[in-house]
Amino acid sequence: MFNWLKPVTGSSQLAAPGRRPTAKQVTAPAPLKGASIMPATLTVVESAPVPVRDLSNMERAVALYASDMPTSYRYRRTDDQKLCDWIVQGAARLGLGELYWSAACASGYMRLWVDDEAEPGHTAAHVARFPVEKRFHLAMRMATLVTLGPVPGVNAAAMERSEQPIFETAQPMAVAA
Repeated sequence: MFNWLKPVTGSSQLAAPGRRPTAKQVTAPAPLKGASIMPATLTVVESAPVPVRDLSNMERAVALYASDMPTSYRYRRTDDQKLCDWIVQGAARLGLGELYWSAACASGYMRLWVDDEAEPGHTAAHVARFPVEKRFHLAMRMATLVTLGPVPGVNAAAMERSEQPIFETAQPMAVAA
């Protein structure tokens, strides 16, 4: 079973502020088996609620991914508080250390993907961490709605964390013929 109290260890690297390593400069071991953050596989590891304003947009997305938000959820204008409650729930479920780590990994992957530099190892690590693509994209959209709506902006510490992505790699999985 994956220990959610500790982040995945390896040679993943934080990028220096203002500078991002290329995809070929960073290597890390394959994530541990079962290292996804699907809600059904998690238990609460930290009970102190964190204010939504203290989380970056990607941290909010990861918290929503780990929360009880239904994968088939459809936003309604009256659901702003419900989204904030799910963010707090997901953050408490993961614990801040794992939340920050997973958000940095997701941010690193998204930066590589946007620049068309994501290699199969990067994609494998991202899929191992976030196995349900539909849920991940929904969580990102809902986190953005929270950032633009009821909790505009993020504090300085969250902005600083969001500028330090982690570029995680894993061995691509073989496809059965």
